[in-house]
Amino acid sequence: MFDFSLLDGEEFIFLQEGQPLREQMEAFFLENGIVAENKVVVNQVSTAVNMAIKGEGICMASEFALEGNVNLDSVCIYSLPDSISGRNIYIAYNKELFMPVACE
Repeated sequence: MFDFSLLDGEEFIFLQEGQPLREQMEAFFLENGIVAENKVVVNQVSTAVNMAIKGEGICMASEFALEGNVNLDSVCIYSLPDSISGRNIYIAYNKELFMPVACE
């Protein structure tokens, strides 16, 4: 199981306020005592995923958003606890630039 405390202080790609996934991210951070650095705010999950692939930060995304990308070789993906939402939500980040030890 992934140690989510490793995310504390890391740079995240946030979605705009009012989006359900943004609210789920904030609930997850609060529940796990994580203080996330807000690197950038985007309006689409696909943009966040593509930025995470390029190493611009860590994002949260649905399974659907991740499936649409063919270039996930450099990305670590971890499922969030079911308590966060009624669907599968994942943490995704470039394993070369963020927490490489967690990917081993």
